[in-house]
Amino acid sequence: MRVTPKLISRTASGSSGASKNTIVPPLPKTPVNKSAAIMRKAALFQDSPAYSNKTSTSLLDIINRRDGDNVWWNKRMSLSNERSTIEVAEPSDRKDELNAHIAALEQGTADVRVLKELALFCRESHVNESNSPVSPDFSGPLSPSPLFGNSQSLSSSSSDLWNQDKAFERLFSALMQYLEPARDTSELEYGLIVLWELLDHQAPLLEGREADIFAALLRVRYSAHATVMQATTTFRDALTSRIEPVYGLTTMHASIRAFRVLPLPALIDVEIRNGSYAFGLIALGKFILRLPAEVLEDELPRLKATLTSALTDTSSESSLNVREAAAASITAAQLVLRDEAHLFVLLDGLPEDKKNLLTYLFDKHGCRDTAGDIGQTGVEKLEREMRRLDGRTSTPLRPSTGSPFV
Repeated sequence: MRVTPKLISRTASGSSGASKNTIVPPLPKTPVNKSAAIMRKAALFQDSPAYSNKTSTSLLDIINRRDGDNVWWNKRMSLSNERSTIEVAEPSDRKDELNAHIAALEQGTADVRVLKELALFCRESHVNESNSPVSPDFSGPLSPSPLFGNSQSLSSSSSDLWNQDKAFERLFSALMQYLEPARDTSELEYGLIVLWELLDHQAPLLEGREADIFAALLRVRYSAHATVMQATTTFRDALTSRIEPVYGLTTMHASIRAFRVLPLPALIDVEIRNGSYAFGLIALGKFILRLPAEVLEDELPRLKATLTSALTDTSSESSLNVREAAAASITAAQLVLRDEAHLFVLLDGLPEDKKNLLTYLFDKHGCRDTAGDIGQTGVEKLEREMRRLDGRTSTPLRPSTGSPFV
């Protein structure tokens, strides 16, 4: 007699042949990855109209728009002209060359020449961009970047080079350790050039390391060298334009909160730390500008404590930079929401005098009109204000008679 195997019924209650008392075990499923869920949700949105109507979001345009000559960027570009004076290893020797560079970084003995060689090495060992639409890499999840990768094929030799013996992981860790503010200015400048080349040519390998990069940028500003600070601003503006904004906002927020509670290093003036904190708050504003209103409504309550405390900070004379940077970020939120009453509900707890001040700033930037299109005037005014604040955070405090915070 043939035996028919019994199957667990998955039919609805009351179906033919199914017992009402049958207990159907739940199907196994992969646990929800919270970070991946955020990325998947965020990938469905386009940039906020306040940001996406801009005539150009090219990183080269961002760099070229900055006031004055970008000395650090010019040094980075001049490396191409120096290539003929720097020996480049044969392919068969590239692994040994990379290991030698990593060892020099780990031992802290890397000089400017080694850093130049390493920067060129990274340029010549390009890794293809990740095509994942929810990937929080530096190329941006939905569009290619003119700087962070150019969709070249990844050769097996390049793949082996970076993955063998965890070479890339070791290089990145050594570079983060090397970028200490006490180093010579030139070493910091070219160390940051190496980091830029990693962003430019090995971006997919940097996934998950964004917080480390933000922390390094904040820390290296303790050097107080003008060109180094200029370099960190270039990094920030590039990253805030290309990293997926929800991920970037969350990561940068965590980074500046951690930075704020760290003990002040010996011989470092509180003015410098306040300038770096303001630098990070401006980054929040740049990410905020890219968020659609419905997403920003979810994110603002998470930023409330940071923005409120920064806006009311009077702990030192240089806290002026912190207050103005916080005001700029909140103005960015108003440019996206276009509803100050709703904004103040999301940021509940703001003192009345600060609400009045913010209302004045919203008027100044032309972003209180909820009926019509604000256009680019408000965004352009805010960007000019952010550039002014960047200049202040990179130089000794000079009280401005035109500031409403004085």
